[in-house]
Amino acid sequence: MKNYDEKQNTVDYWIAVEHNGDGSAEFEQIEFPASKWVVFEVRGPIPEAIIDSWKQIYSEWFPSHNVEPASLPPLEVYKEADLRRADTYSEIWFPVL
Repeated sequence: MKNYDEKQNTVDYWIAVEHNGDGSAEFEQIEFPASKWVVFEVRGPIPEAIIDSWKQIYSEWFPSHNVEPASLPPLEVYKEADLRRADTYSEIWFPVL
């Protein structure tokens, strides 16, 4: 799945929930095959903390590990209702090869 269009400089951004069972024609669906994922913990207010984490993943983590991104979209997982709190906990899930 390609979610970045270099010519138009756009990216698909989905807001989604996990669902098992029949889908609805009203909503699009993505099925993820079994994959290896790296889960990064993110602590701090959103959007600042998530932006800083993305930068760190690409500038520090990937260059220092012997893995490549898989051709699946990564996930931002928000686990709390108040995303502006200083101690907000969320995650970035990144599929890797």
